[in-house]
Amino acid sequence: MRKRMLGLLLAAGMILSILPMGVLAAPENKESGEVAYEYCYYYDPILGEREGPVTVSNQETEAVLMEDVPVFSTVEDAAAYVKDNLMQRTAQIIIEYDLSSFSYFSDLNAAWDKLKEIADEIWTMVIAHDPGDPTGGDYLRYQLGMIRREPGVRGPSYGGAGLNYTGTITYTPTYYTSYAQEQELTRKIDSVLQSLDLQGKSDEQKVLAIYDYICGHVEYDYTNLNDDNYKLKYTAYAAMCNGTAVCQGYSNLLYRMLLEAGVDCRFISGTGNCCRHAWNIVRLG
Repeated sequence: MRKRMLGLLLAAGMILSILPMGVLAAPENKESGEVAYEYCYYYDPILGEREGPVTVSNQETEAVLMEDVPVFSTVEDAAAYVKDNLMQRTAQIIIEYDLSSFSYFSDLNAAWDKLKEIADEIWTMVIAHDPGDPTGGDYLRYQLGMIRREPGVRGPSYGGAGLNYTGTITYTPTYYTSYAQEQELTRKIDSVLQSLDLQGKSDEQKVLAIYDYICGHVEYDYTNLNDDNYKLKYTAYAAMCNGTAVCQGYSNLLYRMLLEAGVDCRFISGTGNCCRHAWNIVRLG
């Protein structure tokens, strides 16, 4: 059956563009062994991508590793753990990655490059779109505020073929919503979808019913549009539970509700009328 793509323009306002992951900075001190890593990565849905230096000693990194942190040897398992903690609104997420599975490295730089690659793969998998996961993918990505991500390499230990290192990745997110607000939102969405009586309806009928509901129950948040301290305006929670949001909240709510109703949808951002803006694109067929 031929597939059609229907773009739905929701509301005007400030919104981020979907940005590439960017290039991580390499550690500057690779000889003394005192500096484990120098890198600080930010993903900010309002300001975009940012980088800045962070210097952490081997002793500090080892202190982190002495805590009860999980050790992973596959990207899939690490991503599932990080994603689950983000959804639980964990304040800081620390993982250790078993670099020994890559045998020995020639120096710190080689271990660092491998950990950067792993960190990128984990994050890409965390925010990957899955039509069967309404609370993941684009929804999770745009319900989060700033994400600070710090890969670190500890070591080396010495082996017959070269050097071995231990890798850590620390995620320090800020959240637009609390866990309790997400639970409240889920209950509200379930109630609304039940009231819309979508059972047995075509995808197009589902889209129109949900779209009409959002347009009829949510007003654009002009009051808080320029208030940088009020982040709730960017959320599906504000749109559904408070009845006001900017376009990011509109789009994320539609994404969530359509996926809950079994209709594939994506969150699309870009520029409209010289401003950052959000839309949804929906698959019908």
